[in-house]
Formats: sequence, C-alpha cells, structure tokens
Amino acid sequence: MAYVFQDFGVTYAGMSDDALLRVAGDKGSLVEDAAAALDAELRKRGITTDAPIPPVAMSATHPVKQEKEPAKSARWLRALIFAGWCIASIIFLAVIFTPRMSPDAVEKFAEAVTTMCLKGSLGLWVLTELLGARKLTVKNVLILSAVIYVVGIGGFSLYLLFAK
Repeated sequence: MAYVFQDFGVTYAGMSDDALLRVAGDKGSLVEDAAAALDAELRKRGITTDAPIPPVAMSATHPVKQEKEPAKSARWLRALIFAGWCIASIIFLAVIFTPRMSPDAVEKFAEAVTTMCLKGSLGLWVLTELLGARKLTVKNVLILSAVIYVVGIGGFSLYLLFAK
C-alpha cells in the first residue's frame, strides 16, 4: 500500500492549492490512501479545510464557465431604424424636389418615392434578418443603414437633378 500512497502523494504534490481544496471538498468520495495523502499534502502546505471553501478560491485557476443567456433579438429596433431612414428619406426628397414641381407631378413623385423607400426599407430589414441578425449590433445596423440610404438617396437625387 505504501506505493499507492506515494502515487497519490505525487499527484497531490503536482496540484495547485485551489485544485487541492476542490478535492478536499469532496474528500468523502476518496479511498483511504488518497484521503491520507491529501491530508499529508494539505498539512505540508499549511492549508486547513476547516473553513468552507469559497467559490472564488475554487475558480481562481479554473474559471467556472457560465452559459450566457441568448441575446435578445433587436429585430424590432432594426425595423424601426430602417423605417426611420425611410421617413427621413421621404421628407428629404419631398423638401428638395417638390417645390419645383407642378401639383400633379408632386402627387406622382410622392407616391413613387414613398413606395420606393418603404419597399427598400422592408427589403433591407429582411436582408439583415437573413444574413446575420444575431451578429448585427444596433450600432452596425445604424452604420449600414446610413451608408445604404446616403448612397441610395444621393444617387437618386443626382439622377433627378441631372435627368432631363
């Protein structure tokens, strides 16, 4: 039995204090020689197990992995971002272009711009949902939507200004 006791002693000598404390916390499940070797190693290191083992000490060298709660989807927020850009685009285009138009042209223009912006917003929102709704943060959606709308509305505005 001395050989087995020595094996436990070597094993415990190679363990950190935190690991020894974890083993000591479940000492009742050890065989007699393992428990004796554990007691010897704890005495050698001057570690007492009288006090309860704090969870911080147990996890200092081996952090406890806690499962993260799944992120709540900001689907509605992404939809509001695209809807907001849609409304801003409609207002921008109406303010810039309608003062120079006849009343009949304003009505047709407003209908076309509203339809274009609403379909575009819906399409972009669906695209963000399909491509990576979980990876797109609200900040990234704001940046993406700003770039898309600035380029899209800017291009459309240039087209309207220079098309004759």
